Amino acid sequence: MLNGRYKVTFGAFNGMAGVVVIADKIEVAFMGKPPRVGATGEIDGKPYCVVTSARSEFVPGMAVITVMPDGGGVCR
Repeated sequence: MLNGRYKVTFGAFNGMAGVVVIADKIEVAFMGKPPRVGATGEIDGKPYCVVTSARSEFVPGMAVITVMPDGGGVCR
């Protein structure tokens, strides 16, 4: 179960980011431009797909995305 800070790569962002699981959704927050929906990336070396992507309402410059595991190319 993901919860904490992990090595994350999504869009132009590559670094440590906060990852939390709320209900069955995996949320990732990091400073930078939010990637497009459908983009693929990695959390802790495993592939994930962006389901929702937005700028944070509370922290200027922060992206908040929801991802799901990319098992066998579900994103495409």
